[in-house]
Amino acid sequence: MDTPPDAEKVGREMHQFITELYPICRSVTGDGVRETLVLVGQNIPLAIREVASGTQVFDWTFPRSGTFATLT
Repeated sequence: MDTPPDAEKVGREMHQFITELYPICRSVTGDGVRETLVLVGQNIPLAIREVASGTQVFDWTFPRSGTFATLT
């Protein structure tokens, strides 16, 4: 990149992008998150992977007792 980007143009593009993203209703696992990631992926390289609920994602487990101090 030989010349710096036009700050005003970049600012307008960012504002337009945020204007598009803001009204999307996002919850942790909802369609809004998927929609947001698709839009972000149009601007930067992004790999989107969905994992089914209940899928084991760690190969280790926490002991069920004796790990945390109990508050009384």
